[in-house]
Amino acid sequence: TLAAYLNKYAVLSGLTGTGQEERDTFRKHYGLEVVRVPRNLTSQRDDRADIILTSLEDKYNRITEDVIALKGVPALVGTVSNEETDKLSRMLIDRAGAREITAEELFRMPEVDFDKLIEDIEKEQGSVRYVLKLRSTDAGIAGYEEKIIKLARLPGVVTYSPIIGRGTDIKILEGLGYGLFVIGTAHHED
Repeated sequence: TLAAYLNKYAVLSGLTGTGQEERDTFRKHYGLEVVRVPRNLTSQRDDRADIILTSLEDKYNRITEDVIALKGVPALVGTVSNEETDKLSRMLIDRAGAREITAEELFRMPEVDFDKLIEDIEKEQGSVRYVLKLRSTDAGIAGYEEKIIKLARLPGVVTYSPIIGRGTDIKILEGLGYGLFVIGTAHHED
């Protein structure tokens, strides 16, 4: 088992955002204690209350309207499935006239074209122009994640994906005056 393998090491350590919630598991299976490390900076996150709507159509319309109202602030929309990613990204493309970019397209894009894409995005301001659509099956495409992180932080880019929250930080550009707007379409079990 994984526990038996890990216990062969004299010293174990790790870093996770869910350690406190899983401290009993770490103690029981690995004989490890969890230590909370305090933040070195005050969180600037602005958590908002859930909005409950009566139909999927209302929910998808509200999410699309909210993203358009951001007027180009980078946004990350965590979806529950590839189908929901497809539906929401298509709605935004239809309503805002944005261009879709897929993980596969990024993976195949030569570096010079990728650099030009970033240059073009940085020049434009004020509206949604690119929809970065990621699917759960994209997690196996080696080397695509670095390009996604570089794009997802740019003004005018909205990222839809059911695979967010895997521990990769999206560093926001300095001097924008705003951060990354994150919308969850539902509460996830994990």
